[in-house]
Amino acid sequence: MYAVGVAPPSAEGSKIGPASGPWIFALPMNKARISAQRPFSMRRRSSPREIGRKLLILVLVVGLCGILVIDGIRYLGSLVPFPVERQMAMPYAANLAKPDALSLSLNQFAEKIAIAQGIPPEVPIEVRVINHDWIQSYATIGGYIILYKGLLAELKSEEALAALLAHQIAHLVHRHPAQALGKRVNVGLLLSVVSQDLAAQIAAPSFSGGLRTEPFFSREHEEQAHVDTGATLVTLYGHLGGALDLGSTLQRLIAAKPESPPGMITTHPGWERVADDMGRLAQERDWKIDSADGKRRPAPDWLNAAPPAK
Repeated sequence: MYAVGVAPPSAEGSKIGPASGPWIFALPMNKARISAQRPFSMRRRSSPREIGRKLLILVLVVGLCGILVIDGIRYLGSLVPFPVERQMAMPYAANLAKPDALSLSLNQFAEKIAIAQGIPPEVPIEVRVINHDWIQSYATIGGYIILYKGLLAELKSEEALAALLAHQIAHLVHRHPAQALGKRVNVGLLLSVVSQDLAAQIAAPSFSGGLRTEPFFSREHEEQAHVDTGATLVTLYGHLGGALDLGSTLQRLIAAKPESPPGMITTHPGWERVADDMGRLAQERDWKIDSADGKRRPAPDWLNAAPPAK
């Protein structure tokens, strides 16, 4: 499309056009310029349906950006060196149960598991025992593993105890507790690279509560931990029997009190179906699902001798 206009007479001696009078020119004009020259009443107005569609797209875009920001913070916090996370969590460890003889024995056993699992030396592991009959266990920020006496009393073999600790250690290695405990923890971890004081102020409520609150792990977290657990059990015992024992123990406790399932089922989704997961891993990785005779090593004496939960 072209716009037609009349140019004024050119000055005397100009090379642009004849000096005798006006001349006509034509220039291409795009649709946007033509639309801009139309009176407002002539312009096309958006229908309510079009406005609604645009608003919906805007909401979706903003929501997607928000999700990306939140997930980015969550995973970026996992990239902070583990010793920094440990240093920030240590002041709040005083709120945990004090180490006792059972905790010391469990820490020695956990060290054996960590070596078999190939844990890097900068990831310290510390086990604390809660004197309560709740069926629960979890890994939390700073390298701490919390075990409840109620669950420990149900373990009848060394392999089952090894499966429990290997699973929680795997959560620590993959930095799952920091991811599960939320944005404030990860913002604090990121800021710790710049200022420890500022990071402590922002993350203090979450760190203090995080050490005493069970992280809710995702199914993806559990699947990653299952792989490491299986590899550790195969390295130590040659089979996955310990994980099967732990899974059958949880199933038995669920059947005994279906109205009040073990807390570990809530925070570790899918553990009651661990036999299926281990069976799949055994096929994929050519692992032995169980020992040839199905026998197990008895639970350590120090575990059996531990006082019952109050």
